[in-house]
Amino acid sequence: MGAFIIDVSKIKLQKVEMEGAEKAYMAWLISDDNAPVSFAMRIFKVEPGGRIPLHTHWYYHEIFCIGGEGKVTVGGEEFILKKNMAAFVPPNVPHSYENTGNENWVFICMIPLKKEVEKL
Repeated sequence: MGAFIIDVSKIKLQKVEMEGAEKAYMAWLISDDNAPVSFAMRIFKVEPGGRIPLHTHWYYHEIFCIGGEGKVTVGGEEFILKKNMAAFVPPNVPHSYENTGNENWVFICMIPLKKEVEKL
């Protein structure tokens, strides 16, 4: 597998398909579908007034905000995530996302691939 470049401006983000999600879109940038990686990289856009409701899953998130701002709720604690800020969301803890600003909230989200976590 060789190196490759992804122009995010040419990717069509898909609606987040989760009950209760509103005005939230995402795309897979790098995953084991296109590279031999142990982490997947995704991009999210949450429009003003948009949200991804409270949910839980086995994997953790490493998030880096590249634009806008939003509220990340993790285990009942609320954090504001703005441009150039990073956040860690632990596994198996209820969490949600909500755009609290007047512009699109855009963030990169890295998650481990299950096959790598099972090796621990």
